[in-house]
Amino acid sequence: LINGSGGWPLSIFLTPDLCPITGGTYFPPTDRWGMPGFKTILNKVAQKWVTSREDLTETGLSVIEAIKKSVSQKRVDGDTDDNPMTIEEKFEQAVKIYKRAFDPEWGGVNNAPKFPEVSKLNFLFHTFVQSKDKEVLDIVLNTLDKIANGGIHDHVFGGFARYSVDRKWHVPHFEKMLYDQGQLLIAYSNAYKVTKNFKYLDIADKTFKYLTKDLYHAIGGGFYSGEDADSLPTSESKEKIEGAFYAWDYDEIEKLFKENSEKFSSQNAFEIYVHHYDVREEGNVEPASDPHGHILGKNILFVNGSIEETAETFDLNSETVASILSTGNSILHEAREKRPRPHLDRKIITSWNGLVLSGISKLACIRDAPNREEYLKVAKKQIDFIRENSFDSDAKKLLRACYGEGDNNEMTSKTDKPIYGFLDDYAFLIKGLIDYYVATLDNSVLYWAKELQELQDELFWDEKHGGYFYSEAAQSDVIVRMKEGECGVRN
Repeated sequence: LINGSGGWPLSIFLTPDLCPITGGTYFPPTDRWGMPGFKTILNKVAQKWVTSREDLTETGLSVIEAIKKSVSQKRVDGDTDDNPMTIEEKFEQAVKIYKRAFDPEWGGVNNAPKFPEVSKLNFLFHTFVQSKDKEVLDIVLNTLDKIANGGIHDHVFGGFARYSVDRKWHVPHFEKMLYDQGQLLIAYSNAYKVTKNFKYLDIADKTFKYLTKDLYHAIGGGFYSGEDADSLPTSESKEKIEGAFYAWDYDEIEKLFKENSEKFSSQNAFEIYVHHYDVREEGNVEPASDPHGHILGKNILFVNGSIEETAETFDLNSETVASILSTGNSILHEAREKRPRPHLDRKIITSWNGLVLSGISKLACIRDAPNREEYLKVAKKQIDFIRENSFDSDAKKLLRACYGEGDNNEMTSKTDKPIYGFLDDYAFLIKGLIDYYVATLDNSVLYWAKELQELQDELFWDEKHGGYFYSEAAQSDVIVRMKEGECGVRN
């Protein structure tokens, strides 16, 4: 509305009355690439505020009115008052859109960057269950296979980065977000339930292990928001580099294998490992995927085949190859743990924890799951943590987040002025509680889910038009109550 474009990351400048006066997507720290730097923008806005305050305020008010008008007139494509689409028609329309946008070679959508967009994948799983449309199932499984093979998946220890900068899922934006882990836990659990292929169960289990090691407030039981993309290449480095924690030199891997040769039964374990993960002496990162040159000459582990194909190449059985890869990943993980870690975001967000609760509970519903008792133990501890730290029993409302504190994250804290939950905090937590009930038949959890649902209806339901607003009616810092259909950052 302000400049005809939008995107992420979003920077909006507001008046003290919260009217938007200007904004944009990415601004570099300093002027470069033909773009004004963030400092330049700040100075210009400050100067304009001094010299033309009334004009800026008028602009902000007009933007607010345009937003209100847009919200009141918003309709689904093809949906009018005279010819409303049925639920079935909207369902079929969504499936057609996903089929049309599908990349048959690499999965996901047809362009880059590629986000997992897991909510769409889980929607398609439900579509397959209802329709038995084999094409839909192939779309989902192909996408999950390519994601699992790609560099977006941390082959060394598990977990997934936020998105891939290329079409092949090879080079990721290395930030690991909690919401992706939770939703992908659900997706790979669903994939196992449909196919009974243990590779999906193994991926889900490794994601759980990543969560409980690197994103876990172990003393309390909640999960942190994520890990940054950049980190120091060495403890002596002065500047952080994106991907430094995850990228590998060919020689570095070779040296680690030689130093641990006694752990392998095969004499050519290193050759097998670098073949399977496409590790090259010159590095496997294409310049187009790394325009700043941070990780050129290095390798991001990437599978362009399967264990069975690697076994055939080296005339071995699949079990031997799988053992070599597992041992190799353990060796690399031990070495990687000595590197400076990316920054940990210690916010414990209620909605994202709800997604993880769903993922762990779905995994625990699988009879063949290797660590079912541990899944249930962690899920129950998480529920107790949320009830203790993220629910205001006096106000009878969820909090948006709490925070891990202390050198060993032994404490939690909250903001002095409570920030109460939004719609997704209630919806995702309720769903997680119901999924946990299905796994355990714990009635107390079901009762709390019912209580939260009643609160959600009271706080967010639109009595006039139906549907749920994202924010409460009484929220003084919300100018226009919106109904969000999807997240703008594709989670």
